[in-house]
Amino acid sequence: MCTVTYLPKGPDHEWLLSSNRDEAPHRAAHGIQRRPGLLFPQDMGAGGTWIAAHEQGRAAVLLNGAFGLHQRRPPYRLSRGLMVLQYFEFADVAEFVQYFEFHGLEPFTFIIREPAGLYEIRWDEQHLHHKLLPSDEPHIWASATLYGPEPQQKRRRWFAEWLQKDALKDQQDVLRWHRHTGDGDAWNDLVMNRNGMVQTVSITSIAQRGNAMSMIFQDLLSGNEQQESMEM
Repeated sequence: MCTVTYLPKGPDHEWLLSSNRDEAPHRAAHGIQRRPGLLFPQDMGAGGTWIAAHEQGRAAVLLNGAFGLHQRRPPYRLSRGLMVLQYFEFADVAEFVQYFEFHGLEPFTFIIREPAGLYEIRWDEQHLHHKLLPSDEPHIWASATLYGPEPQQKRRRWFAEWLQKDALKDQQDVLRWHRHTGDGDAWNDLVMNRNGMVQTVSITSIAQRGNAMSMIFQDLLSGNEQQESMEM
């Protein structure tokens, strides 16, 4: 749950939301699951997810950590990945922020795209920080628990340089960028590997186009790719 990008697509309010998942290989998901109105890859640990798309034109993606490296204090009340799925039980982000019980969860950064806008929610175990972001601008995030200021700044620079090359990006362009960007540092490239303990196990991209939501899931451990879509 590590590097996330958001890319708006033209005047029709279409968009792409994509995520590299950096995790222990034994927790790797192996495909896209379907529930009524939902698409998501399922975490093999707690059974939740880090990224999901909903038939109402909503999507959410999770990153570990809020603003920096934190001290873990298990047991936690709920897996953050289960929180992602529970978000879709609320009417919208405003209701979720007002009524969801965040206390007892490990720190996180939660990116939500709804028809009404793009939102960033951070939980630091004490306070909830949430704001509306410009949905007509590109954005990038990286997990605060895995990447310090310098690797995060590198990601922002790589992203800005890539955007300057060609204004028109499709979903395959985004997937290639998420898979091949870096400077040869296996510890901190977008597809990373820290001695097999934590590595980029998959790349997932959600596209909202017209009246459809689609998801592409690339399993980097097996080399398999799956694509699913649903009408809005």
